[in-house]
Amino acid sequence: MKRTVTYRSWSRTLLQLLLVLFLQILFVSVPFGEPGNKLTPKEKPTLVVGYSRKLFINVDINDARAATKAWAEMIIKKTAKFEKSDTVILDDVSSIEKLVTAKGVDLIVMRPEEFIVIGNKTSIVPIFVPDFGKYFYSQYVLLVRSDRGIVKLSELRHKKLIRESGQSGDIPSLWLDTFLMRQGLGEAKDFFTGNKGVSKAAQAILPVFFKQVDVALAERNSFDVMVELNPQLGKELKVLATSQNFLGAVLCLRKEFFEMYKEDIEDALDSLHKDPQGKQILMLFRANKLVPFKYEYLNSMDALLKENQELRTKLVSRR
Repeated sequence: MKRTVTYRSWSRTLLQLLLVLFLQILFVSVPFGEPGNKLTPKEKPTLVVGYSRKLFINVDINDARAATKAWAEMIIKKTAKFEKSDTVILDDVSSIEKLVTAKGVDLIVMRPEEFIVIGNKTSIVPIFVPDFGKYFYSQYVLLVRSDRGIVKLSELRHKKLIRESGQSGDIPSLWLDTFLMRQGLGEAKDFFTGNKGVSKAAQAILPVFFKQVDVALAERNSFDVMVELNPQLGKELKVLATSQNFLGAVLCLRKEFFEMYKEDIEDALDSLHKDPQGKQILMLFRANKLVPFKYEYLNSMDALLKENQELRTKLVSRR
């Protein structure tokens, strides 16, 4: 009798073990969620978007964070591949490089001069650039009054300059310094008596119009818009010098992320300007839409950086 009980208990135990083993195999092999081997929301990754701080000069950082968060959420909605998003503002090129290397960011928006510095040193792939509409590129102009009789840059020595810094980062000042050094006039900080930066084009252009300062450095697009609104500006102010065309920003993906989500991200960003909320986000960067990146768009910026470095080296050696 005791042997029968032991045998039945052993048989029952064996059946239970086999059932547990079968269930383990079943649940490991078949994922939870909808049919089709889709990942559950908890298994979806977080989309991390990084922005260079230089993109938000004279922009309230809280407004910038809100807009960029909305943009990331829109990408999540369009792709349905990510659980949530995170946004990080990066202080400099070094911060961008470190975070990309650590795989701590997926999509990065930076200034073109920053991309040129780290593009070959980090695993990032450029995919889009902003299109500003009438002027695809950013362009800068030096403005003086027509009645002052100024025809040469050298005539502005010891004059008062006011410049629109806006969201163009270091590019306007970099171009002006290079333009001055090319003509043997030194750097702007030594050439002009005053060198004041302002956040809006009108704050730079109108003081020249009202004879409060001698020369303004402003975006060409901003100046043209103001002339359309007030043609008198175009009559009394003249363009003394015009910069090359410079790209506004570069949108990149971390290489591994690019290989996994290239089509999803490209589809989401390519249609950004067609969405009302997307248009609002683009307005923060004063862009009309995003267009596919081409390396030739960086040619003018690359040339400027190289020329500036060469001229600065020569200037220092003469001191």
